[in-house]
Amino acid sequence: MTNDKNIEWMAKQQEEQKRTDRLTREETIRALKQGGPKNEFLSAKLPGHMSLEEIDKAAIKHGTSRASFIVKAVEMLMGFDKVFFNKIEAYAKGLNTPVWLVMQNMIIKRMAQEAAEEEVWGPSSKLLDEFMYTNQGPITGAELFTLLMDTYSRKEESKKVEQLLREEAASPPLSDEDKAFLIKHRVGRAWLESDEYKKEREEYERGLKLMENRTPEDEVKFKAFQEKHKDKTGRTEYSKSFWESEE
Repeated sequence: MTNDKNIEWMAKQQEEQKRTDRLTREETIRALKQGGPKNEFLSAKLPGHMSLEEIDKAAIKHGTSRASFIVKAVEMLMGFDKVFFNKIEAYAKGLNTPVWLVMQNMIIKRMAQEAAEEEVWGPSSKLLDEFMYTNQGPITGAELFTLLMDTYSRKEESKKVEQLLREEAASPPLSDEDKAFLIKHRVGRAWLESDEYKKEREEYERGLKLMENRTPEDEVKFKAFQEKHKDKTGRTEYSKSFWESEE
């Protein structure tokens, strides 16, 4: 860069800084008039791969000033749950991709799925289960993760049970792991052939004999016993939560 161009570039930067300072002062005056807190100033050295010119271009693209742009970026990062952001950084590192791109593409994927559902099924009025509120405000972080994990685990377990029952009905032998899954959920041929079922069946038949002369009170207990031991799909307990693993 020639000396003349250096001078021209420096003059341009000084003018831009004056414009930003003026906007900042105007924002401060507006905040004071509205009864808001007095603005504090922040000074930071930019890393080598970033320049004020690039920040200004990005701010203009988003239709805002440099100061407002930086504040929005800081506010967003401050709002992130620590463990959530650690996970996103781990994703980014594993994919050799910037953090912003990981987050953007995840959200784009969700938006594309919703758009495809609407195109095929029409507009939906279903509630978004990731936005739940209590008296204390919106639920997020570990609490939201645990609630959603529980919901999705039940759905995935039901899908797996249905798939394994189809495979079992087709006759090829299931793996010991798949048999154990069906036994745990008390369904299918694997459950009926299991030692656990045989033991419960023996107890059931023994109970029948004992209950031949049952009273009305015994009848209530017997129905409760039947309800407890009927075949039904259960759920897998998630012993170590996603959030606990990263604290």
